[in-house]
Amino acid sequence: MKSETMRRGAVTLVAVLAMALSACGSRSSPVQAGGQGGGAGTAKTFRICPGPEAQKESLIAFFEAREGDTIEYCAGQFDFDTGLIMTGKKGITIKGAGREKTILSFKTSGAQDGININQVEGITVQNLTIYDAPGNGLRIFRSKYITVRGVKVGWSNADPASPNYDASRESWSENGAYAFYPVVSRHILIEDSVSIGSSDAGVYVGQSSDILVRRTEAFHNVAGFEFENTYRAEFVDNIAHDNVGGFLVFDLPGRVQFGEKNLVHRNKSYNNNLPQFAPRGSIVAVIPPGTGMLVAAADQVEFYDNEIYDNKTTGLAIVNYGLADSGEPATNYDFFPEGIHIYNNKFRNNGYAPELPDPARSSCKGGPGIPAGFPGPDDSPDCLADNATLLPAIILLKNAGKSAHIVWDGAEDAPNDCSKVPVDADGIALNQPNARETARPEPRTDERGRPNLYQYDPIPECKWSAWKFNAEGALKKPANGMCVEDNEFENTSPQGQLVDDFVNFRMATADFAQIVTPANHDQPQDCPTVAASLLPRYVPVLGSFTPNPANDPRPSEAAIAAACGKAQAGKLNMEALLKYNCPRLDQYGLFKDPTDPRRTPNGNGMPFELNTILFSDYASKYRFMFLPDDSAGRPQKALYQDHEDCETLNIYSCYTQTLKFPVGTVFSKTFTFKDGDNEDVVETRLLIKRQKADGTVFWIGLPYLWSTDSSGRRVAVLKIEGDTKAAHYDYDNPDPGAVDGTGQRQHYSGSVEKYAIPNAGACIVCHSGDDLEPGSPPIGPKVRNLNRDNLFPDVAGPMNQLAYMKMKGYLDLPGEPSALEKMARFDVPGSSGAPANSAEDVHQRVRAFLEVNCMHCHNPAGNAQNSGLQLESFTEPMGQGNGICKVPIAAGKAADFGTYDIQPGNAAASILPNRVASTQAGSKMPPLARSVMQTEAVDLINRWVNEAVAGHADAEANFCGTQAAPAVSAPRAAPAAQTRPFG
Repeated sequence: MKSETMRRGAVTLVAVLAMALSACGSRSSPVQAGGQGGGAGTAKTFRICPGPEAQKESLIAFFEAREGDTIEYCAGQFDFDTGLIMTGKKGITIKGAGREKTILSFKTSGAQDGININQVEGITVQNLTIYDAPGNGLRIFRSKYITVRGVKVGWSNADPASPNYDASRESWSENGAYAFYPVVSRHILIEDSVSIGSSDAGVYVGQSSDILVRRTEAFHNVAGFEFENTYRAEFVDNIAHDNVGGFLVFDLPGRVQFGEKNLVHRNKSYNNNLPQFAPRGSIVAVIPPGTGMLVAAADQVEFYDNEIYDNKTTGLAIVNYGLADSGEPATNYDFFPEGIHIYNNKFRNNGYAPELPDPARSSCKGGPGIPAGFPGPDDSPDCLADNATLLPAIILLKNAGKSAHIVWDGAEDAPNDCSKVPVDADGIALNQPNARETARPEPRTDERGRPNLYQYDPIPECKWSAWKFNAEGALKKPANGMCVEDNEFENTSPQGQLVDDFVNFRMATADFAQIVTPANHDQPQDCPTVAASLLPRYVPVLGSFTPNPANDPRPSEAAIAAACGKAQAGKLNMEALLKYNCPRLDQYGLFKDPTDPRRTPNGNGMPFELNTILFSDYASKYRFMFLPDDSAGRPQKALYQDHEDCETLNIYSCYTQTLKFPVGTVFSKTFTFKDGDNEDVVETRLLIKRQKADGTVFWIGLPYLWSTDSSGRRVAVLKIEGDTKAAHYDYDNPDPGAVDGTGQRQHYSGSVEKYAIPNAGACIVCHSGDDLEPGSPPIGPKVRNLNRDNLFPDVAGPMNQLAYMKMKGYLDLPGEPSALEKMARFDVPGSSGAPANSAEDVHQRVRAFLEVNCMHCHNPAGNAQNSGLQLESFTEPMGQGNGICKVPIAAGKAADFGTYDIQPGNAAASILPNRVASTQAGSKMPPLARSVMQTEAVDLINRWVNEAVAGHADAEANFCGTQAAPAVSAPRAAPAAQTRPFG
């Protein structure tokens, strides 16, 4: 997919040498391939070498690269204090000089991910190393046609080739979660690569389709390779060694999609015997050390021609999800692995010394005659949830003290009385066609009749499984059975231990009464599991992408200068706003005083406030909305949309929708720090709605940094690469209703060491979603958040903002603002309409905070859709999807805070409040926009979890599997984690 511009005309030797020297010197700058100046239809190479400008050049390249371009790194080490983000791009190559030659280090980064490519198409990453990201090394999200080749991703403390190697392994548990992390993506190829040191999975492919991972090595991870809820995915010719577990194939509840049709063949899995070092709450924390391969609840998996050896607990385990959580209530989820075929594999020296139970990884208190770490009379069995050695202990107990090369729990599904076929959003059964449906990525049902449920399908009324049974109620086999045949076993280990070929340890759920049922050795023979005619359906469809620079031409410097130079006093420069990224903010003509973006907008500009705002290190904010004129000189109107009625994009609901704005709309948000009578104006961010030549609309986000030029005049300059700034603040909350616990107006005072002006690429991390317009659309101006009074220069006294927009001709309303939805002000007691500081008031205010600060990602179409956590403000009663008693899916090392996102009555042991309190990269939430803790929010959320949540979740509370936990109050202005009971 690499694209290079051919040279035209003669090039002298002097010019060639000059270009080479400029590319590889100690200080580098982007170089235009072919020296053509980047005209329309030409591709550009950004060549970046180590030096003080490398991070700036990287951020600019990731933002400015267009279809057909190449971002090329020289050999050497690059140290970044922020992540590299690419969003909405097509046909770009990111490459280094070689896997061991080009090293991108993110050890001091404040960002979650090393490289994050999001909503892209046809991107290639090759020939480099990504080290030490706080969260994930290479994240690929909502993207397709991605190639990763010759790349090493990991943590240097786990890499013997690094001088930072920690042979004691004591620091490995602090590593990020995933090295390679493609999720909610399609048509992905990973080959000839290496993963090292992940505290979750080295190569994790989740909730994705058409994936090929080949000739790749994984070692010193918790899990070497993991397919989770994947459809048509293939592991071939890979090596997993010296991990906790080698290869995992999971199908788990609460994900975007469910998986099937996975191929695992010609791989080697050996010596995966590392002690468990995953965060306690993560799903891989239950993987027993010494596991070669593991299948949990996945359907239609073919294991063949693999070599599996020297794994001390077992070679291959096949289990149902009930062993992890027998109380999982999701009616769209199937516990049972079906259609599993295991053949032509070689097993030797597995199961020779199964890992024994580790009480240190259990919260069980024990009791009379029962040691701590094991369930006592006052414990719930859930206290063993983090104990990865429970499974081998059960196998040893049931199989005369021996393990086996292959172990199976023997569980099979049984018919139930559910007769209601799951339906889609239109109410049409999934086993029937729906002509209106265009976005579903896979067939509505597979060839067995199983419905392919996705997150946008309604949760079924009951768990429909009739598709898998015949008229007599028997499981249809071999399609839904399991087959073990034609494998080679060596049953005497070098240690002299005897192991079995195969053990059915006969345990359908985590019901401890079943422990006394002896194992047997009857191998299931429902073969062939998949008919030969159907095997081609398992092969990933990768496809390809051919970049064409003419699809995304870049404007010339002359065109930018000409348009941006047309600013006139008192007028918006619409030509520049609609097409160009001007180097200075004043060139757009947004404000009457170009040196002051806090007041007096030009054109159809109006100030606005929000009921609850995104926290940004105690910065004050000045917001303006600018609407364009139509051809007759009248303001173009925004279209009314609320969370129950909007112009939806494909399959999604309306609850993330703002008003719908016309092309040419501009949002301006200026950030300042107030210190008494002084106010430091730091930055102004713009969101501009533009339209491409083909009619496609998109939003672009641009950051401008304020400073003083040589003449002493204040000016804001485009800062694509972002920046940081030390700041101090000392001021009262401007809302007189915002009071602290003593009834006094809230006062803020403190310092920020590194307030972050985000790079332009970072805007899209928050300002994007599958249900929103492309690019960086606004996320704040929803009806429920705009519905409040404000002061306007042309109106006497306060006026409702929506009513003002109607008066000005900016918006048509369906009714009076008092009848429209309205969000609470999180920091104003009583703003919910309930009595101030009552349980209901606290509940509504916290939910407003979570929506504004978190929901832009945590919704079914957002950047964190794979987490399964939805944080809109209005769903009642709250349930698992909103975090109540929900186990984490993608929390990484933050899963060590507790077992559930929200544990009613116990904020100290709940993941969500701990992440809101944290300031550590890889744990804090939101991951951008703040570097300090918002004390008021943390205190309120702790109070909400400890006192108010259970009253709104009593129907869900038992999902935690424990009796109501005692309230634990976290200390004011300190992370809740400091008082969590895990020590």
